[in-house]
Amino acid sequence: MKIGESGLVSAKIASNSPKASTSAEKRRNPANVKLAKEKKIELKRADAEQLKISIIDAMADGLALVDMDGEVISVNPAMEKMSGYSRSELVGKNAFDLLKKTAKPEDLERVAKAVKTGLNGKVATPFVAFTLVSKDGREVPVSCSASFIKDAKGKPVNAIVTIKNITELKRAEERRIKAEVMAEAVRERATVIDSMADGLVLVDMDGKITSVNPAMEKMGGYSKSEIVGKDAVDIISKVVKTEDKEKIIGALRTALEGKVSSHETFTFITKDGQEVSVISTTSFMKDAEGKPSTMILVFKDITEQKRMEEEIRNAEEEKLKAKKQRIEELEKLTEVAVGRELEMIELRQRIRALELKLKEITGK
Repeated sequence: MKIGESGLVSAKIASNSPKASTSAEKRRNPANVKLAKEKKIELKRADAEQLKISIIDAMADGLALVDMDGEVISVNPAMEKMSGYSRSELVGKNAFDLLKKTAKPEDLERVAKAVKTGLNGKVATPFVAFTLVSKDGREVPVSCSASFIKDAKGKPVNAIVTIKNITELKRAEERRIKAEVMAEAVRERATVIDSMADGLVLVDMDGKITSVNPAMEKMGGYSKSEIVGKDAVDIISKVVKTEDKEKIIGALRTALEGKVSSHETFTFITKDGQEVSVISTTSFMKDAEGKPSTMILVFKDITEQKRMEEEIRNAEEEKLKAKKQRIEELEKLTEVAVGRELEMIELRQRIRALELKLKEITGK
């Protein structure tokens, strides 16, 4: 035997031993291979089932498994938490009986009809929104939907009912609707303000002008960019006639203290130097606490009104003057007439005296 041959021989003997041969045969046996595969598949299936259970138990939405007769087979923890009822109080009960406990009276008929439609197995129940009343009386806005587990022939055997807490969704929807309503109200106000014939100026409580409408721009001849952002007192000093400044600035400062001033009439000087007679009124927009947040100044051009009043006043004065003149003329005529009447009376008296004297002389 050469060097090295003893190791090789030992290896061959080991490989040909009965124990090694049996182990290799077992691994190569088709039945064992199949069994190992099936066991592996079974383990994977069990893991998958456990994963499904874990997912269902971890769901934030309430879930109930209901058979086609309406009996609750299983519920997840979220359903227990949402409803306030334990698993033992839900499982085995009829879904319609539970609805009578957990749905508000005004929602019951509508929700029951939707669930019944689903349990007929014709179509999956559409989303139905209602108010769920928990065991402790809490009212929770929810949406309910259903899908089906079907057998090999495609026939529904169980319904999966999902209950979703939509409190935040409803709040978000309410906020959205409120925001839309407010936005529409703002648009309507803007339209009204922009179409006003009177000038309008918004002033914050620090005295800064925040907005003006087109009528104000047209009335004063100043553009929005020349007015907005400026101090209201500075603008008044520029556009109000000298003799009216003290009165108007005083009224503005009173208003900035949150007090409504009376109507003020003054002369407005336009950018091109024209004088416009205006009357101003003051009101306030208030914040959530009822405190004045913005001052609303409305300026009405009363130039035409004052012109008409002046014309009426002049006409009245002319009428009075004419009446006075007529009275004076009548007084003069009366005076003349009375004087003549007195002269006639005196003349008659003289004639009578002469007649009497003539009678004495003639004796007739």
